[in-house]
Amino acid sequence: MRDPDPVVSELLLPPGEGLAMALTGCSWTWYPDADTGLNAPPGTRYFRKQISIPAGATIKQAIFSGTADNSFTLYVNGKEAGKGDSSAEGWRNPVRLDVTALLQPGPNQLAVAAVNGSDKPNPAGLLGRLQVELASGAALTERVGKTWKASNEKVAHWDEAGFDDSAWPAARELVSFGGGIWGAVAGHLTLGPVKADPFFGHCDIAGADLGRSRVYLELGPLAPETAARVTVNGKDAGGFIGKPSRLEISEHLKPGANTLRIEPFAPESVSLELCPKRDYY
Repeated sequence: MRDPDPVVSELLLPPGEGLAMALTGCSWTWYPDADTGLNAPPGTRYFRKQISIPAGATIKQAIFSGTADNSFTLYVNGKEAGKGDSSAEGWRNPVRLDVTALLQPGPNQLAVAAVNGSDKPNPAGLLGRLQVELASGAALTERVGKTWKASNEKVAHWDEAGFDDSAWPAARELVSFGGGIWGAVAGHLTLGPVKADPFFGHCDIAGADLGRSRVYLELGPLAPETAARVTVNGKDAGGFIGKPSRLEISEHLKPGANTLRIEPFAPESVSLELCPKRDYY
């Protein structure tokens, strides 16, 4: 059953302003696991990219805007430059980090340690953009994406310019900012004319042996995009991009009342399918 949506204060972003606008054109990015971004293994993944600022240039201001599902730490030239919001819903809150003092003319090493929380596979992604304004009026932009290198292991000096990352695979871009299971991160906004319409609901389970069943959440048509992030009883249950619009949520359910949240868009219908485990032996 769908419940009335909770009251959420509307967040309005004037054209050209706000962190959400700063991330326009970026892509959610992650280490290239088999199920990259949707059911990524928990743990820390490491990303790096070297950029160059023209010799003799004066850096007026340099700002890194970003977020991660679930959290991240940014390093510039081997020094910690700041962290993202690591709270339970922190991925919704991009941060703005001033890194002007850490950059210099010539080569500069950018590195990010991003954490996928929980103790089971779940959606993971990193989103970021560095904007460097020079005193000459020129501007340099670097977005986290497929031109970055990625690793699932931490090694000594990985965040420094002299480290050899030639054996690291390229990071994988998952979906453009504003799309997929993440939607736009700032409140309940989407980029463009479509407004997010999350599903808040509940289900009551009685007479079923959850310990001997696999329970699947079946979603009807989703528009404007077939993608969803699912939360069951306040815990992240995973998500998907594209069909089938189906997700196993067995371990997150309990007898009696259960709450569900599906975002960024509500499906036309929602149902549960209970399958005895013996059918899979």
